[in-house]
Amino acid sequence: MARKYMSWVALGLLVLTVGCQGEDADRLAKVGRTLRGKVQGAGDGNKLATQLQAVRADLDALSLGARIAARIRWDKSLQGAKIEVRANGNEIELHGTVPDAAQRQRALELARSTAGADKVTDAMEATKPN
Repeated sequence: MARKYMSWVALGLLVLTVGCQGEDADRLAKVGRTLRGKVQGAGDGNKLATQLQAVRADLDALSLGARIAARIRWDKSLQGAKIEVRANGNEIELHGTVPDAAQRQRALELARSTAGADKVTDAMEATKPN
């Protein structure tokens, strides 16, 4: 894969050097050498793919927690609630305080109905229990 990529880079640099002054060609050649070193330094393609998958999984978990937190924050019936959303993969924990049990249930409902949330744990407290 790296060789195919380098071939395209070399071809692109060759096209760019046609009609260039000597200084420009030298600069482009230096850029090409630097790029080649970085591609070769990337190492095993499988290792890189594994690292990218891990980063994507972390971003997915982050975005799930952020989506739930945004839904809770913008829900008018949850004004006054102080809820922290913690995501661990597809498992969500809701921490904090809500004014009453109805708001507690609403926060749980929002979290459970968010796409990607497999398990929602309630660790909230209601200041005025019903």
